[in-house]
Amino acid sequence: MYNGRIRNILWDWNGTLLNDTDLCIDCMNILLTERSLPRLSHDHYKEVFTFPIKDYFLKIGFDFTKEAFEMPADQFVVLYNRRYPEASLFDGAAAMLEQFSNLGIRQFVLSAQEHELLCRLLEYYNIRGYFEAVTGTTDNYAHSKVEAGRQLIKANKLNPAETIMIGDTVHDHEVAESLGIPCLLISHGHQSTGRLHSTGAPVLANYGDIPGHIGARIFKPGR
Repeated sequence: MYNGRIRNILWDWNGTLLNDTDLCIDCMNILLTERSLPRLSHDHYKEVFTFPIKDYFLKIGFDFTKEAFEMPADQFVVLYNRRYPEASLFDGAAAMLEQFSNLGIRQFVLSAQEHELLCRLLEYYNIRGYFEAVTGTTDNYAHSKVEAGRQLIKANKLNPAETIMIGDTVHDHEVAESLGIPCLLISHGHQSTGRLHSTGAPVLANYGDIPGHIGARIFKPGR
């Protein structure tokens, strides 16, 4: 449990607020089938998905001596762009954002998704207004969010001692550690519960568990 006074939340997007795991698997399986590579099951995906994304592609069989990494990475984004309306926010996501907003908590998005697409999706799902600032990446290749996180904290003058990150991957934990902030991980996203537990961070099953792990102070900001 984090016992400090939380004023700021950095949210991951894909797999944390947006339920797009199955969509990502479907898009990737199209690329794998085109290359006569084994398709991903849901369980296997959650064991092999990782950052940087290039390592994930290598794990599932792409051969970058035959094609540049950028080719399938860009193809994946084209497929995703066509089909993102098939994904939806997780149940309770918008209500949780509303609750924190009503409490005066500053909320931000720190995502490995390309920035323009990220902003478009937040508008599409009608939740952009909950976030004071949104930070995505400059390309489709999802290398790391660490430097982007540092810039977000600096630009918005956030105190790390009053900030927490909520995500769904081991990389989110790594980012939080690099930023010097605590992390909560949600197990309904892109990586298996076992992998998340390996970080030592609290792993939650749903949004309803978040208040108890952040601590009561966040819900009584006037104290």
